Amino acid sequence: MNIRIAKHHDIDAIYAVEQACFDDRAYSRFDMRQLITAPRLMSLVCEVDSCIIAYITVAYDKSASIANVISLAVMQEHREKGVGTQLLRNMERIMQKLTIGSIQLQVWSADKLVLQFYERRGYKRGSTIRNYYPKTYKQTRDAVMMGKELN
Repeated sequence: MNIRIAKHHDIDAIYAVEQACFDDRAYSRFDMRQLITAPRLMSLVCEVDSCIIAYITVAYDKSASIANVISLAVMQEHREKGVGTQLLRNMERIMQKLTIGSIQLQVWSADKLVLQFYERRGYKRGSTIRNYYPKTYKQTRDAVMMGKELN
């Protein structure tokens, strides 16, 4: 398993992971390109046998000392193997080096497994944001704010 900063040439592979993990809720190819190339956004990828199997994207603001996880996706066959944890931990270390003091994120309130994933990694639940997600979500569109202080 190799974790590295995403490059422009990774966009198609990252988009494939996005599509496989989020289906009709996935970002568009254009949006994915923006998430990889825009300033103050950073993406890491995880490769196995030179194939991208997961990624994480974070937006950060050094002046406010805060980062926001935009997306974390791991291909189904690689889940429950520590891939998501490794991506998250690597991104947290990078953010600490950039003097970011905290990370926040939003989780679909109906996704109990993802909420538990972040809680087990030290993220605390905050407020619920009503109708955060688009109408394509089949159940509730609410999101739970979560956050973690980086020491």
